[in-house]
Amino acid sequence: MTEPQSPVLVIATTDPESRGILERELRVRYGSEYTVVVRGNYEAAERLLVDLARQEQPIAFIIGCYNPVDRDGIDFLAEHGPSCRRPNVG
Repeated sequence: MTEPQSPVLVIATTDPESRGILERELRVRYGSEYTVVVRGNYEAAERLLVDLARQEQPIAFIIGCYNPVDRDGIDFLAEHGPSCRRPNVG
């Protein structure tokens, strides 16, 4: 029997400061229940999502930033956010 995989929290942002803060806070708060995965550009994040889908790995949520340093997060979320599946509960 295959062990259940922990849901993934995906952080995608080109802003290194935001990426570091988000990664640190999410790992501290949710690292025991979720796998936190960080990508520094949206192309790498898109490849990650494709890989996770192939592995049928549940995605709990995706964070994409939008700020003066990183203006592509909204487009990334608009394209990929609705495709996330909820993890099986229970």
